[in-house]
Amino acid sequence: MTPAFDAVFFDLDGTLVDSFDDIAASVNHALAACAHPTQAPATIKSWVGEGIHALMRRALGADDPERIERAVAAWRGHYEAHGLDQTRPYDGIVPLLKRLRQAKLRLGVVSNKLEHLTRAMLDGLRLTPFFEVVVGGDTAPSRKPDPAPLRFAAEKLGLAGGRFLFVGDTSNDLLAARAAGWSSCAVTWGQCDESTLRALGPDHLIRHPRALGDLVLG
Repeated sequence: MTPAFDAVFFDLDGTLVDSFDDIAASVNHALAACAHPTQAPATIKSWVGEGIHALMRRALGADDPERIERAVAAWRGHYEAHGLDQTRPYDGIVPLLKRLRQAKLRLGVVSNKLEHLTRAMLDGLRLTPFFEVVVGGDTAPSRKPDPAPLRFAAEKLGLAGGRFLFVGDTSNDLLAARAAGWSSCAVTWGQCDESTLRALGPDHLIRHPRALGDLVLG
């Protein structure tokens, strides 16, 4: 059967991998390094998705560029050393990726995480061989929800035009797909709950990775 799409692109955190505990631990390490009170995981989770600078600005509760940069540096140092302590692919992700690749579908990752951190995570979790292109938050001129990184990823595959699906767990992912003119698929196991995702009007919504294989391959 012919796949419904020419290529499928994925967000990373909250979509392919459950990385929140390591992100939160590094945030609290950075806050402590700045002599700032640490935060509850649920509070930190509400801040994830707009990049580490935005997260630290909210965590510190002040727009102090020097202090934010200090916190970001502390976060990055800790995260680069401990970013895979607890992070794992979600259940069903590896079988899904194997199924899609066996069907000769072209796959990519587009994350707002810095490219070297994105690649390190994919390498560490042995996911790199599934993907032909990896785009991070500093790869293209702008980040999601701007469509530029999605279009950049498609161009890297030599697919400037085609039927593309973007899979993600946040508004940034779904808005970027819409702006790029791509189909979007929301996943319910990541950052946002189902009602929030439905309000964003994704083309598809799934509750388990297996359903994505059925959607793409029939």
